[in-house]
This record gives sequence, structure tokens and C-alpha cells, in this order.
Amino acid sequence: MRIVINADDFGVSAEVTEEISELLASRIITSTTLMANGDAFDLAVSRAKKIPNASFGVHLNLTSHASLTGADVMRDAGITDENGFFTKKIRQCQPTPQVKEAILAEWTAQVNRVLEAGLEFSHFDSHHHVHTTPWLFMVLKRLQKSFGVRRVRISRTLYSCNEQPASRKLLLQKRMWNFCLRNLYRTRVTAGFTNFITFVELLEGNCLPQLPTLELMVHPGQPTSAKETELLKSDWKSLSPKPLELISYALV
Repeated sequence: MRIVINADDFGVSAEVTEEISELLASRIITSTTLMANGDAFDLAVSRAKKIPNASFGVHLNLTSHASLTGADVMRDAGITDENGFFTKKIRQCQPTPQVKEAILAEWTAQVNRVLEAGLEFSHFDSHHHVHTTPWLFMVLKRLQKSFGVRRVRISRTLYSCNEQPASRKLLLQKRMWNFCLRNLYRTRVTAGFTNFITFVELLEGNCLPQLPTLELMVHPGQPTSAKETELLKSDWKSLSPKPLELISYALV
């Protein structure tokens, strides 16, 4: 099985950025996605340019920190507050054509900031998985086409042996979304996606399905991720009865 270990939130803070940089440099993880409106954006770009053989993506954001465009439409829809900061209410807003255009402009500004900083990137994912919001699907596809991006994170597919999985309705919606992601404006995706803790639990329970490729999401440097980071630095590969190969998103 070929595995991409992607750290979200690169650039969100200096602490998170430094932890991710160390893990990338030591090849414990293979990929990360950059938050263009994060507090440590410049530090993240500087660190990324010194790390070879890793993939970098754009962590599309509509739920944290300040908007780059400050569009009145997003404020009026409740997506941002009066100071231009995202409110985490994106999924409750009315998805009018004007709102969708404003979000496309915001995401475009985020991608352009990464490009203008001189950092090449391979893929998209998003903060709090907002890119998987159904009514934003065509906004995502327009963004992909605009920048020629053919790699995007899928919606979650794997749950631990003891975890209550999503409802059948939600699982069907996820499969449909992943199918459309893959086939409308042909996009290269991994065969599965989950978080690293769940992956280790699946290995320990001997219930990990055999997949050609799998993306694992991690959040190094976050206060709630100490257990996850400790596991990352352990000999977790020995839990697998079959060989595991770490790859970057560039090889998906």
C-alpha cells in the first residue's frame, strides 16, 4: 500500500509550522497543505523552500482567520464577521450565485498568494473539509480548472473498527461526491482517506482494507494532537503485515 501522510494547517502558527517542518525534513510525513491566510504564512513558505522531496498543497479556508478579499457579500451572508474574520458558519449560509462567486474569488486569492510567494503546489484540501460541502462542488471544480490542479483530497472513507460510521445516507453521499470529484474534470485521488489515529486503530485491529493508495491526515503541533504526533514518531509500520510505502502527493 502506498501512503500519503499530509499535515494540515501549515502556516497557521509558528509552533505548528515548525513541527510540520521537522516531520517533513525527517520524512516522517510526506506532504502538507499551506493555509494562505495563516499567521505564519511567510515562515511556512520559507521552510517549504528548504525541504526537498515533499509535496505542498493549498489548504483552502473559509472557517478560520481573516478573509483575504474581505468581500461584502461574504459578510452579509454571515461567512465573515464585521472585521473580516471567518465565522465557521459557511454551511449555514444561503448559497446564492453571488455567494459562490465571492467564495471562488476568496479561494483564488488564497491560491494566488501561494503562487506569488514562489511555492509550487500539487493539490487542494481544506480547513474543516469545507471543500466537500455539496453546494461548493462546482466552485471547487472551477478553481481546479483555473489553476490546472488535478489532485484533490476525497471525503473520508475509512472508520475504525469500534467507531460508529456515518449513516448509510451520508456514506452514499460521500461515495457520490468522491465519484464526481474523480470524474468531472478528471482528478487524481487516493483510493481512501482517513486520519492517522483511525489508520493505526485499523492496523491494530487487523481490519484495514487493502487499497492501492491511502491519504492520512495529521495535525502536528496542535495542542490536541500530542498522541497523534507520538504515534507518528513510533515504529507504527511494524503493525502492518504487508509493506507500506510513503509517497508524496506528487505521486498520487
